[in-house]
Amino acid sequence: MGNHHAALAMRTWNCNRSHTREHRKSTTTIFRHSRVYIKTIFCIAFGAGVGFAHDGWFSKKTKTVAFPVIVDHILNSTMFVYFGSIIPWDQFQPTTITPNIKSWTLILFLVLVLLFRRIPILLLTKPLIPDIRTYREALFAGHFGPMGVGALFLAIEARAQLETGTSLPLPTPRFPHEPGPVSEDTKAIWTIWPVVCFVVLGSTMVHGLSLLGISLGSHYMRKEGERAPLLGGETGVLEGMVYEGGGGESEPEVSGSEAE
Repeated sequence: MGNHHAALAMRTWNCNRSHTREHRKSTTTIFRHSRVYIKTIFCIAFGAGVGFAHDGWFSKKTKTVAFPVIVDHILNSTMFVYFGSIIPWDQFQPTTITPNIKSWTLILFLVLVLLFRRIPILLLTKPLIPDIRTYREALFAGHFGPMGVGALFLAIEARAQLETGTSLPLPTPRFPHEPGPVSEDTKAIWTIWPVVCFVVLGSTMVHGLSLLGISLGSHYMRKEGERAPLLGGETGVLEGMVYEGGGGESEPEVSGSEAE
């Protein structure tokens, strides 16, 4: 009887161990595929957006629908409220691991990102983009490229790859307690998050206040009798912009949806 129970226990243990191995293999496979998926998710989203909006038909059909606008405002507001609550203010200063993170270096880096991330390429490719008709329009489009969820997502992904080699970062980066020089990976882990958060914070402030600045500038550049009653209430066109075309005029006469 005792031998029977021992054999039964051994078979159960072997079965559990085999199940554990299979579970680990499945988990590893899922993580491997999720890493590939996360690396291509922005390409997939970009392709979907181009497919919907390349001829203006989708934008024209949804322009008068209020529900997408409401959802967009709710998600944007929620995201930025949450981002404001997790900004690592205490990491915007030099530490033993990140001695180069200083106020002036962060501000300088933000200025360089805002100046050279989009503006030069749009000014250079302006002749190749039919919708951009003047260099002022190219400058305008190049300036308004705010950084937000995508930058934070990629910062988390980069930190996760350095910390665990997967798409799941540690809740808090490990602080090195061993004496001696700090590895480059550790420096990168402790540098990525505060730098990206500062850039997103600066981008939110700059791009958020840019429209206010343009509106006030347009108001005070007009003569006294041509100004709107309310400050910044002008609805005229911006100087240097060409307001011809756009608005879905490239929409085909018979679209696939209407044909059905």
